Amino acid sequence: MPRLPVVDAQYADERVAAVYQAIKQQLMPSVPALFSAFGAVPELLEGVWEDFRTVMATGSLARPIKELLARHVSEVNACGYCRDLHDLFLHALGFDAEATPDLAWQVQGEHAAFDLAPLMAYAEQLTTAPARVTPEDYQELRSTGLNTQQLLEAVSVIGHANFFSRVANALDLAHGGTRAIAGVLPLIRRSAQVIAASRVRDELTPVAGDHPNTAYMKTQKEASRLGVDGGVFTAMAPLTGWLEAQEMLIVALRTVDGPPLEQRRALVDVVARLLGLPRSEAKPDLPKTLLDLASDVTLHPRFITDEQIGAVVEFCGSNEAALGVITLVAWLNDILRMEQALSPRLSAAREA
Repeated sequence: MPRLPVVDAQYADERVAAVYQAIKQQLMPSVPALFSAFGAVPELLEGVWEDFRTVMATGSLARPIKELLARHVSEVNACGYCRDLHDLFLHALGFDAEATPDLAWQVQGEHAAFDLAPLMAYAEQLTTAPARVTPEDYQELRSTGLNTQQLLEAVSVIGHANFFSRVANALDLAHGGTRAIAGVLPLIRRSAQVIAASRVRDELTPVAGDHPNTAYMKTQKEASRLGVDGGVFTAMAPLTGWLEAQEMLIVALRTVDGPPLEQRRALVDVVARLLGLPRSEAKPDLPKTLLDLASDVTLHPRFITDEQIGAVVEFCGSNEAALGVITLVAWLNDILRMEQALSPRLSAAREA
């Protein structure tokens, strides 16, 4: 059983039911626990679903490559739930996901005009040791044949998979491992067409700070409130739909009850330090419950216990607030990794 209540479709309110219906129409016939786990907070559910479908089902990077990348990150993070879910999608897309040693070769042979091995290695390093990722790594990927659009999409998939695997491990989600997907296959194949495709451009330049896009301005404002470098949103702004998804998610994270703003800002510093990324010298002042949560979600989420999540619920005052703070820490693991990966683009934007 998940450590926090999930909302079954038959008990969902109108707002949650609308998202569940979209998931059934665009992804698969039943709502995965990865989404129903957010059903208690409609704003979070909407943001998480928008993020998933934007990152995984739109753009120029082939869906099987994205699923392979996300599966690899899930494996590195020892998230059996997410690995099984991506196996399910790969299987529905026509690949033998159980033939793990040959899976990359299967995808390489059918969908990649560039060598997937360096991209997989990059995903692993960005997951396990983001502080050791350098601008040279980024440029090396460019030399394999990835264009800027594809690189941005790949980075978003890696960050996104780190987010979901941490949430799934923290909540102890379990997947049935079913292969009964006859009805799933056409839906998964169609999802990339049903969801509006991203605009494809090759050489993309970061948008200026006075970009009129509402989502861009809102994400910059919310990031500033949290103490997150808004440059990552500048670098990713050319990906159609990504900023809108982040706007929904970051605004939802602000509106969910839970720790006060100063503690949320301190979480940014704590997660960055845990990842080995440079932050201010001042030691963040956080209650032990939040420090332990940030440490375990970031470094070893599969070892989180029922008692620990119970302590977070007690500290936050409700299941919904606890879900919000768990989501925030997992989202920071996503955004801070992307910030490190995109450092060459951030530097170029600052110099401009």
